Amino acid sequence: MKRRRWLSLLPLLYASTLAGCSGGGCASHMVSRHADPGSDLVAYVLKRDCGATTDFATNVAIGKRAENLAEALVVFTADADHGAAFQEDGGAIWLRAAWTAPRTLSIAFAEKSRVFKKLESANGAVIRYRASNPAELPPVP
Repeated sequence: MKRRRWLSLLPLLYASTLAGCSGGGCASHMVSRHADPGSDLVAYVLKRDCGATTDFATNVAIGKRAENLAEALVVFTADADHGAAFQEDGGAIWLRAAWTAPRTLSIAFAEKSRVFKKLESANGAVIRYRASNPAELPPVP
């Protein structure tokens, strides 16, 4: 009898576990927005926070100016690999995005980042990547 009651709770336990893995507890914040001067495209740099047990994820998405951010396609996703990569204030990895030619987006990101997604093209744009670190200024004497 006790075993049967315990077994009847399994679906509820499974559903609550899945709910913890969904995006419901995550929040995205726009870090920067970059309009392509040679086209109707825009690139968004986003920081995604899913709570204390995960690293912040840094995303780059490309969309059209006439569309809202939710319609943009995520082309790059990375995190700091538990602190191995250089991070900005707020937990996102160091990353810079710039349109270097019409429909050509260049993305420089922290060298030791753990990269999950890296598309070479999207929405008619070509995307170029470079693992790097921010330049450090020499100390002032």
